Amino acid sequence: MKKYVAFIFVILTYFLTWSIEIPTALTKHAYAAIHISKGLQTICTLSPGIVAIILTAIYFGKNCLKSLFKGIVKWRVKFKWYIIIIIVGIASCAVSILIFNWITGQNIKPDPPYNFVFYFILILPLSAFWEELGWRGFLLTLLQTKYTPIKSS
Repeated sequence: MKKYVAFIFVILTYFLTWSIEIPTALTKHAYAAIHISKGLQTICTLSPGIVAIILTAIYFGKNCLKSLFKGIVKWRVKFKWYIIIIIVGIASCAVSILIFNWITGQNIKPDPPYNFVFYFILILPLSAFWEELGWRGFLLTLLQTKYTPIKSS
C-alpha cells in the first residue's frame, strides 16, 4: 500500500475538494439547491495539507511528520519580498475588479473592507499554506524519490 501513497494522496485530495466544490458550483449557477456552509468550503481548500498529514502519519511515521513540518519554516527569501507579494496580490485584485467593471459596464463593488482584510490576512495565507504543504511538501517530495525534479513537477 505504501507503494501507492502518491496515488492515494491525489485521489483523496480531489475527492474531498470536489465533493464540496462541485455542489457549490452547481448551486451557484442554479443547477442545484444544495446549501454548503462557507466554513465547509474553506475547510475543503485545506484538504491537500490535511490529507498529507494523515498519510504521512499512517505510512511514514512521526519522524517524517516532523520533516514535513520542518520544510514549512525554511525561509528562502527576505521578509520584504513577502510584503511586496501581499501588496501586489491586493493591487491585482483591485485592478481586476476595475477592468471587469470597465469591460462589462457593471459596477461590481468589493466586499466591505473588513472582509477584504480578513481574506488577505487570514484566509489566503492559511489556505495557500495547506495547499503547499500537501502538493509541494508531501507529493512533490515523494515523487522526487523516484523521478527527476522535472518529471516530478
